[in-house]
Amino acid sequence: MPFPVRLSFFLAFATATWSAEFRSGQAARAVLGQSSFALHENRITPTNLSIADGKLFVADSSKRVLTYELASIPDRTAGLADDGSTCSLCGFSPASVTEQSVMPGIARVSASGVSVAVTDPATRRVLLWRDTRSPTAALTPDVTLGGIKGVINASTLVDPISVALDGQRLFIGDAALHRVLLWNSLPLTDDQPADVVLGQSDFGASSDTFEDPGRITRPAALLSDGNNLFVADPVNRRVLVFSPSDLALTASAFVNSATLTPGPLAPGTLFTLNAPNLAVTTQAALDDGDHDLPTALGGVTLVLNGRRLKLISVSPDEVCGQLPYDLSGINTGSLYARVESGEGQVSTSNPVSIEFRPTSPGILAFAGSEPRSGMLLHAEESAARRSTNPVTSAEPAKPGQVLVVLASGLGLATDIESGARPVAGRPYPGRKGQVLSPIRAEISGTPVEVLSATLPYGSIGIYEVRVLVPSDLPPDRKPKLTILQGEVASNTVTFPIAYKVQ
Repeated sequence: MPFPVRLSFFLAFATATWSAEFRSGQAARAVLGQSSFALHENRITPTNLSIADGKLFVADSSKRVLTYELASIPDRTAGLADDGSTCSLCGFSPASVTEQSVMPGIARVSASGVSVAVTDPATRRVLLWRDTRSPTAALTPDVTLGGIKGVINASTLVDPISVALDGQRLFIGDAALHRVLLWNSLPLTDDQPADVVLGQSDFGASSDTFEDPGRITRPAALLSDGNNLFVADPVNRRVLVFSPSDLALTASAFVNSATLTPGPLAPGTLFTLNAPNLAVTTQAALDDGDHDLPTALGGVTLVLNGRRLKLISVSPDEVCGQLPYDLSGINTGSLYARVESGEGQVSTSNPVSIEFRPTSPGILAFAGSEPRSGMLLHAEESAARRSTNPVTSAEPAKPGQVLVVLASGLGLATDIESGARPVAGRPYPGRKGQVLSPIRAEISGTPVEVLSATLPYGSIGIYEVRVLVPSDLPPDRKPKLTILQGEVASNTVTFPIAYKVQ
């Protein structure tokens, strides 16, 4: 197959296991009441939660109780089917809706076994009785949390409005700081710092603009079934489902494979997840230009909003794959890794928030320090022939020549003749898909002519941008090339060039 279609120069993913736990700044795994993590439509306004007989009861401010079957929410280790849905972990229809005449209150008391926790918003404290059978239980709580003023940290409570116990952990919702604090075991001492914060990136943050899959504007009620944590957030009209994990991921580890930077990614972008110790093997997808990419390699699956992503390769250091083209206009999503060992044991990572935008241009480049050497080809003189000859120091570019820039993240493309549109993980069936968002290019800061920007036949996420090197290009041993879509610029790459001897 021609060089531009090949994914073999691409790369892969990684695993180790420890006991499941919540992690600070993680995203929610599922959402009830909205069809995506990015929506806040007027469907429910949850104010209280309860679990009984395998059902989650959600009290709504419109004097209703919505009943959800917990079994309908896939477990974090479950294998997910490719059902074509843009978010199979969103929405969920209630099994029943019951009208009620009493407006439910806010969950300020929680009991589990012999332990009781009570919020006291007036004094900014939470009172904890570890064992209500103790002789001193009637006189004073065992532990008092909060009541501290000043800097925001892991012990700060400003407006504690909800609390939950699950027999092991303590959860406290703080409306003023837009977060939930979590203790992995019941605190032993007054003002003991929390172990985990949800709804914020760290213990010092208190923003109400955190990424949508992890945003908790007002945690009106909390409830744990011993595994998942359910957070009622009436401001965003939803119930978020947070789950513990065996493996740690950070959002910054999920990058555009071309630019090697995180941040908003476009539909169809080739991605790399740098995650040491996720996989124990190295495996690459069949790369023949005819077969679709798989959704699992080496026991590894990546799940975005409940959809399994198409994978290119996995290794002990990274995973590579392609984002879907049909993101349905959403601007954010929740992604986690699922890893199945040869013995059938399943581990999952914490979910992380991924942001999207229409385009995220990147020029494919070789390894090295920035600016890296770009993957460029010499354009063939005949339009009927494919460009396969790379630009190298042995065969450098020349002023006045047309170069083919291999790129990713250019967004949607359509074949004008057939109307064919790309599908993630599938070789493009169109003869030549025209990129819909206009492309500009610069060489060493000077605008240069872009002749075309296309997704070629048989390609999976690798675009070809043809640029004309000016014949009067000023001498520069390693000129710098950048492509742009609107105001969004790609990474900058260098390429070897040879000038005529005067």
